[in-house]
Amino acid sequence: MGDRQWPLNRLLDIVGRPGVYQTITVLRQRGDVLTFAEIDAEVHPHAERCLRTLAAEGFVNRSEGGSWDDGVDAATLFVLTAAGAELLTRLRALEAWAAQFSRRTVPPRHQNT
Repeated sequence: MGDRQWPLNRLLDIVGRPGVYQTITVLRQRGDVLTFAEIDAEVHPHAERCLRTLAAEGFVNRSEGGSWDDGVDAATLFVLTAAGAELLTRLRALEAWAAQFSRRTVPPRHQNT
């Protein structure tokens, strides 16, 4: 995912937060660029918090610079970065593996008697 290194536990913490996976998925499915209003409609009430987190980590960019202290305008555009797209690709592969793993037959554990 580019030159930046993210320890696995940091990535799991980020994507495990409510709405984060959904936010990057919605961006990717709808062309990598959406307004805050469009994202908020899909990820409410977590959209602003998710976008702040993803922007701080370099997974999304905001169309206008400036401070987050003033809040986010409904028309502000957010763009999924190359790192964000790669993160989603890798998460989808993990999701597919998890689905496959959950369907496997697990032999019963031996009980100590």
